[in-house]
Amino acid sequence: MLFRSRSRVPSSASRRRRSLIQATVGVVVAAVVVGALVDVLWIAHAPGPRTVTIDGTPVMSADGISIRSNVWLSEPDMQVLFERLGLSTTPLKGLNTRGYHGTPYVRATEVATLLSTKTASTQFAANKLTLQLRTNQHYTYKTVGGTVRLQQITVNDKAVAHVLGLQHDETAYVPASAVAAALEGAGLHSAWTGQALQIAQTKAPSKAVAGGIQNLAAVTPIQFGAGQAIAGPQFVWQGADYVPVNSVTAALQQLGWTGSMATWQWTVAVGSKGTTAAGNAVTTAQTPMTMAFVPFYSGNLSAYQDVMQHKSAFNAMAADAWEITGAGTITGSAPAGTNSQALGSGEPVYATVANIGASGFNGQLMAAILNSPSKSKSLQSAVVNLVNRQGDTGAVLDIESIPPGSRNAYTRFVATLAQQLHAAGKELWVVVPPDTGYSNESWNGAYDEAMLGRVANGIIVMAYDYSYAGGKPGPIAPLPWVQQVLAYAVSQVPANRVLLGVDVYGYDWGNQGGVAVSLPNVDSFIATHHIKPKWDARDEAPWYTWTDSAGVTHTVYYENKQSTNAKLALATMYGIRGVAVWRAGLENAPVLSALQAYAHKQ
Repeated sequence: MLFRSRSRVPSSASRRRRSLIQATVGVVVAAVVVGALVDVLWIAHAPGPRTVTIDGTPVMSADGISIRSNVWLSEPDMQVLFERLGLSTTPLKGLNTRGYHGTPYVRATEVATLLSTKTASTQFAANKLTLQLRTNQHYTYKTVGGTVRLQQITVNDKAVAHVLGLQHDETAYVPASAVAAALEGAGLHSAWTGQALQIAQTKAPSKAVAGGIQNLAAVTPIQFGAGQAIAGPQFVWQGADYVPVNSVTAALQQLGWTGSMATWQWTVAVGSKGTTAAGNAVTTAQTPMTMAFVPFYSGNLSAYQDVMQHKSAFNAMAADAWEITGAGTITGSAPAGTNSQALGSGEPVYATVANIGASGFNGQLMAAILNSPSKSKSLQSAVVNLVNRQGDTGAVLDIESIPPGSRNAYTRFVATLAQQLHAAGKELWVVVPPDTGYSNESWNGAYDEAMLGRVANGIIVMAYDYSYAGGKPGPIAPLPWVQQVLAYAVSQVPANRVLLGVDVYGYDWGNQGGVAVSLPNVDSFIATHHIKPKWDARDEAPWYTWTDSAGVTHTVYYENKQSTNAKLALATMYGIRGVAVWRAGLENAPVLSALQAYAHKQ
């Protein structure tokens, strides 16, 4: 055979090559095993939170692990981040993942690369994921009691801070220390003391807090100038003190500066030092107005007689007697002699014109008039002729439930009517629903407080019916909410153009909704049934429960002298023109005494 198998003894060179190969394979295998062990050991020893910072503000912590020189972030935490940025979480599924203790982790650098295509810029360095957002892009999430969102503070057209702001209790809050720093950086003397936000133009603010609210639970005095103060409900979140933007803005407004809150951006424009914007100063030397609404449409003169008998408590009267028709005219009348008697006694009288009918306020009727130039003109002429014919001081427009789409049309209507009344030497006050600036709801979206307060003599803010007859039992005008409503109004309209609507009644809720009750009837019921009322310290409101003969438990919230004084103290603190009471004849003697004391303040 040409080829024959036979055993060969390997040469020494061959043996050396084989040993080298075996050693190399062993090293590779050992390296893989050791690498795997290192991975496991590093994962086990380097877990911990990694900070996520957006526009310079730490917003959250994400669980992370380290594997050699790479950091991996918890995929569930990254999903939360994407959702709070309003982004789809689908692209995360395409990233490399690593499992640890049952949780998937994604590589931090890959997350940064992905986010850089969806934000202005994103990078991961020094165990921190840092993002810069695009214009109109926000970081938002819900928490118990409100919404948290990244908010920008702008002073004199310069973005000075990004902070985590909150929407809580129907208004926007910002960290007190951040506000102080922003204003201080703009050249104002501002500081957060832990108890008060102090603001001054040229020197350190007084440490004295102005009088006013007594027994108002959990308030932060926002001091400005020499000892004046505006109170705002305190809110503590994650260990930090937050103050309501509206309250700070109202304080600045009193000093001649301006501020506005929109789309999560608080904008402040600082005026010249030592100056005060016209119309914004607190008019402490002016006697507060205490206007009483007097309904005549029921044919009952008791409310009118109440006002005439208590002129020390009520120094102006809104005669509620005229209704708007679909044709753009008005119908109704006050009982003979009432206007002339009130005017003759020195009581200012305002003819109140409302879009109310048998079914309540008709917003669609008013919208139709606003959409018709001829009907709008007819209604304006009717109001002017009514006021001139009766010799009234002016008119009050109580036009409610207007659709939000009629906002601009209503503002134009009021501006024209005000111009006509002013030309005749008459006044115009406009009733507006409560607003905190949180959003434009269906019931207040049509009312541009800033413009209405500018073109008319002022606005009357209905700061009541927070809890209403058709809803659940609760305080009718909880004080923290009233404060927010008033702070927003004063941030939009000069203080001396604002009347705070004050309720002087109660609601008795059974299992079929609520029924309005007068304060004398409440007093009589409490005395007859030997009821001991309770006190809601947070909302500054009295209440009680009782059970009827059918076994139905009733809840009654109402006003008394203490709750009324708290609202009047707010009116004093904010330096507004006065209050408007709904309605005369429902109050009791203690509330009358509170109104009388307020009406005679200088």
